[in-house]
Amino acid sequence: MANGQSKGIAFVEYTNHADAAKALAASNGIDLHGRNIQVEYSGQKPGGENERAPSGKPGEANTVFCGNIGFHT
Repeated sequence: MANGQSKGIAFVEYTNHADAAKALAASNGIDLHGRNIQVEYSGQKPGGENERAPSGKPGEANTVFCGNIGFHT
């Protein structure tokens, strides 16, 4: 990248969808170590369209994807 920072990613699995939803709501777009992190449900397509979650129901994933995090976060 031009600024010398890599775009790190992580996947965080929760025991249930409600906890994953709370984490997504509290974390998406916050500044973490000088980066605005992106948090969305794992398997969510860009633009917000959901694929089938592991539960078989759209939008009920227990795993969230975190993007644009620092390598040492």
